[in-house]
Amino acid sequence: MDTPPANPVGGSNAFATRHLSRFARFEEYDGRVRIEVPTAMVALVSTAFYAALSEWRSGKSKHIDFSANTYHEVYINHLGTMASIANARNGRSFHAMMADIYERASCSEMTSEPAVNIAMINIEEMED
Repeated sequence: MDTPPANPVGGSNAFATRHLSRFARFEEYDGRVRIEVPTAMVALVSTAFYAALSEWRSGKSKHIDFSANTYHEVYINHLGTMASIANARNGRSFHAMMADIYERASCSEMTSEPAVNIAMINIEEMED
């Protein structure tokens, strides 16, 4: 099995770069067209994160197979949640968020300096 690329959405040989036609576009009010990360991709990553946390539910690590049989319902629930967010208001906020995720995941602005990377995150607006 081939090793997946370190960054599947950034770089000249990345999946997203090679298959840009598969990614939705979002037009900002100023006319800028931005690429969105696919909803299914975010739902899958969210499901994988849920699975990793579930392995520690008892306080001790317990292996749980990450399979469609085990996590299908969780994945479908994530898709439903995202659809609800997309249908709220006019959906523009959702599409902007998905474009922001794409841009962050492409690492076009990321550096190896944590302080610089943290500066790109708006910590002041996070709830306590």
